Amino acid sequence: MSIEVLEENVWHLVLYEFHENFALQLLVAGIVISFVLSFAVGANDSANSWGTSVGAGTVSLGWAYFLGTIMEILGATLLSGDVINKVVNGIVNIDAYRSNKTEIVGNWSPEHLDDHLDEERLLVIGCMSVMLGGGMWQLVASWFSWPVAGTHCIVFGLLGFTVTAKGSDGIKNIEELVTIIYMLVVSILVSMVVTAIFYYPLYKYCIRSKNPFSKLNRVVYGTLTGFSVGIPVSFILLQSQRHFDMFRAYSFTDESTPIYIILGIGLSVALIVSVFAVLYLIPKLLNMQGDFALNFDPSKFWRKLRKGGAPNVQVNGKMETELQMEGSNGVPAVPGELEELDVVEGRDSPEVSRVFRPLQVISAMTSALVHGGNDVANCIGPFVVIYLVFKEGIIAESSYESPWYISLWGGAGISLGLVLYGKKVIMTMGSGISEMTPSRGFCVEWVASLVGLVFTVVGLLISTTHCKVGGLIGAGIAQGLVETGSPRKAMGYVNFKVLSGVFLSWILTIPVSFCLSSLMFIILKAVFM
Repeated sequence: MSIEVLEENVWHLVLYEFHENFALQLLVAGIVISFVLSFAVGANDSANSWGTSVGAGTVSLGWAYFLGTIMEILGATLLSGDVINKVVNGIVNIDAYRSNKTEIVGNWSPEHLDDHLDEERLLVIGCMSVMLGGGMWQLVASWFSWPVAGTHCIVFGLLGFTVTAKGSDGIKNIEELVTIIYMLVVSILVSMVVTAIFYYPLYKYCIRSKNPFSKLNRVVYGTLTGFSVGIPVSFILLQSQRHFDMFRAYSFTDESTPIYIILGIGLSVALIVSVFAVLYLIPKLLNMQGDFALNFDPSKFWRKLRKGGAPNVQVNGKMETELQMEGSNGVPAVPGELEELDVVEGRDSPEVSRVFRPLQVISAMTSALVHGGNDVANCIGPFVVIYLVFKEGIIAESSYESPWYISLWGGAGISLGLVLYGKKVIMTMGSGISEMTPSRGFCVEWVASLVGLVFTVVGLLISTTHCKVGGLIGAGIAQGLVETGSPRKAMGYVNFKVLSGVFLSWILTIPVSFCLSSLMFIILKAVFM
């Protein structure tokens, strides 16, 4: 019994020395660097969620920042667990960085107090390298308005450090790695094809029909509204049930019963919202004066109010509160003026715009929710490893769960990055790849969100940037087919010059992330070991 107590005391002494001389400093640094990486992801990837909405003039930058902050934090806290686990243990072979506790205790001596847990030290330094390299590259890309994939930065950053440290032995599973990379490619193709299939009939038979607001078309718009709300509700409840066991107070004979209850709730929400949209919301939008757009800037309002009076503009001889802004296509979105415009080929009519703008806001919020749930893993996955090493010394095989407060920390960093540094990428995604309208923006965001939700719940690591860009291509081609009837001419509805720059930034991300991570690892290893 005395020997067991002695061995336990030795282990506690080893952990104490490890914490005091290494792990605590790296933990504090990791907290700061993970926030910086989250900031970089928010400035680049998170901006993708709002590019189409801002580009179509549906929301202002201020509203994009406000709503994006709320949804990113919710997604990071409620939806991110499975994807974080994939980042933590799906690429790097953690077993290769796991020391033998028995050997450490058996070989311990007072003369070499800090010569233990070398493998864990390598792992911590490697995760720091990944966060530093990924953060630097994404901030540079944001400065040049390149919508790079944060998932690429982390995946190939992890590869860079672990290959440098352990060679091929540092890779968890080659097949798993191929699957992750494969899904990064598949996500853009899936989003492109699904968006085109979805948008083509909607645009041709509803939006561009002779009577876009027939009873049947109103039902279609109302159904879209209902499912735009009901589907995200179902996914949020499913993930919350998986991690928080909301129905634990009830005894069900079948373990799948809570899932059916949640699906029933989501379907009920979709039905209620659909009926509300058909009977009240759509008629209200069609009969409203001016256009629907969330473009109110509280700071601007307050500054003008202090100068004397509310900020007003004069339209057609009447004073109107300045809640609108000019859209990406140069059409003034001031109340009253849209009513006088003729429908231009490729653009939504004023009435169609009013119907799809609320849908676009909902889909953008869903997109931000998905981004928080999937891409927060890119920010805090490496930091979770550092935290677990600090907490346990040797990571147990079953301890890859991320505490909710770490996910919340990542979500806060993403939100701050969006607010302070996301404007440039928002503008690129908003109107750079293809001209944006409310109906097209809704379809792009909604399909990309659905693809992202499915992949997030399954626990697959994807790029939300790929999903959004794929959707932009698909919607542009679909609209071009309707307007021109020619596949060749339809390609003109996509700005391939801008798109080539986006693809180039994606390709550059792979070697840059790999090399930056490897270089940071070599430097940090020389400093701390």
